[in-house]
Amino acid sequence: MNHDGGTSRMPRPQPLSTLAVMFFVLSLGFSLAWGQNDVLTQHNDNTRSGLNANETLLTPANVNVNSFGKLFTQTVDGIIVGQPLYASQVLMNDGLVHNVVYVATQNNTVYAFDADSTQGNNAAPLWSVSLNGGATPDPIADYGCTGTAYTEIGIMGTPVIDPGKATLYVVAKTVTGTGTSAVRSFSLHALDITTGNELLGGPVIITGTAASSNGSGTFNPVYQMQRPALLLQNGVVYIGFGGNGCDEYAYNGWLCLQLPNAATGSCVPGHSRWEKRFDLARRKWAGCG
Repeated sequence: MNHDGGTSRMPRPQPLSTLAVMFFVLSLGFSLAWGQNDVLTQHNDNTRSGLNANETLLTPANVNVNSFGKLFTQTVDGIIVGQPLYASQVLMNDGLVHNVVYVATQNNTVYAFDADSTQGNNAAPLWSVSLNGGATPDPIADYGCTGTAYTEIGIMGTPVIDPGKATLYVVAKTVTGTGTSAVRSFSLHALDITTGNELLGGPVIITGTAASSNGSGTFNPVYQMQRPALLLQNGVVYIGFGGNGCDEYAYNGWLCLQLPNAATGSCVPGHSRWEKRFDLARRKWAGCG
């Protein structure tokens, strides 16, 4: 089904922070590492339940201003839209084991921070990497729309980390050139979670051609926004796309399936509205998260 470009506009999202990642702690006299569960995908699991079934300490009584609050911040280079991810007990490139928070920004930068402190070497990121590759994020100004709360589109969808805690998959949008010479693309990156280095011969540029109800069956990055969280299931990365938020164009949503070590994937078009996303795990429409 084709979206006909009505008068609706992208709702203003609430990014975690424009320039700082905030870390929170419950001060109950135990180690920060104690009881932590990995958060390797959006909302904890592929059903997007948000449930931490192993939680035994947090209660309405102890989550309050006296015992729960900001511990420290770390500076990043742009707006954070996707959910930060957490991996415990990772042997990093400094030779030490860390609990790690992974953060991606609209400037197409991915960061790995120590989750427990900013002391000593942890004052800086454990690593950070730009996925621009000589290009830039896609400027919102090029689209002639306002009210998106963004100045550029880079990494929007929450990345995903494989269960073995070896690889982080993330999609970045970039543009090279300007005006009529501008070339936009989405690329899937596979990053080593210990170093940020590119793996599997990537990145892979996302493309697709398929039949659609309006006859325009070619994936066009100009009209698309990669807002849904990535999903990794049975070795396949599922990547969802909707309209770019400006609602100035007729567009289709797309669902792309990508084997991480393959040069190309498979994409199919479908109905697209900013207010909804395709739940990649359960194959039904659900509110955007």
